Amino acid sequence: HQDYMYGAGATWKLNSKTYLEADFYSDNLMSERDSFDTFRPGGTQLTKRTHYYNGTVKGIFRLGSWNKLSAGAEYVHETYESYNFSFRTMYTISLFAQDEMRLLKNLQGVLGIRYIYNRNFGSYATPSVALMYSPGRFRLRAGYSTGYRTPTLLQMYYENDETKNVTIGNQDLKPEKSNYYTIGAEYNNSWMSLKFSAFIND
Repeated sequence: HQDYMYGAGATWKLNSKTYLEADFYSDNLMSERDSFDTFRPGGTQLTKRTHYYNGTVKGIFRLGSWNKLSAGAEYVHETYESYNFSFRTMYTISLFAQDEMRLLKNLQGVLGIRYIYNRNFGSYATPSVALMYSPGRFRLRAGYSTGYRTPTLLQMYYENDETKNVTIGNQDLKPEKSNYYTIGAEYNNSWMSLKFSAFIND
């Protein structure tokens, strides 16, 4: 097995309240096994070769004292190759934005959305919203968000029958969708802090 990873990132501060970030990450794996083919004794056979690339660019913008906007884009590219599957590739492009707002003196809100386009599964949007009300020493929170996760190439195509455990990918897998609900309450004073939270993830 041979695996190597590399990445880099940079931050550009436009001013004390606004900055841009860029990050890149890559993971590369190759596995081989001894070949028992009588036509090439002593050689090796490719088990699997994967490449994963992730690039993100985002900006944080302070729009006055009551508003902070975050927005950006992400690109993910995967490749997969094995002894029993030809070269496979898949990419995902995401655009996202989130606005943190102070609606009233004691009321804050967060509104966000993420748009996803996947080469194999099409497009989907995942919105989210959260509120926090903080009267005096109390903080009350409530939130709702949606999730979307597409199968990876390994989950769809990977096969391994070299051990007593057999792994077989499923090419009929569909994206996973979720709904997340959460509520919470908090009380603080100079000598005590009490917190309560509950969530449902469907």
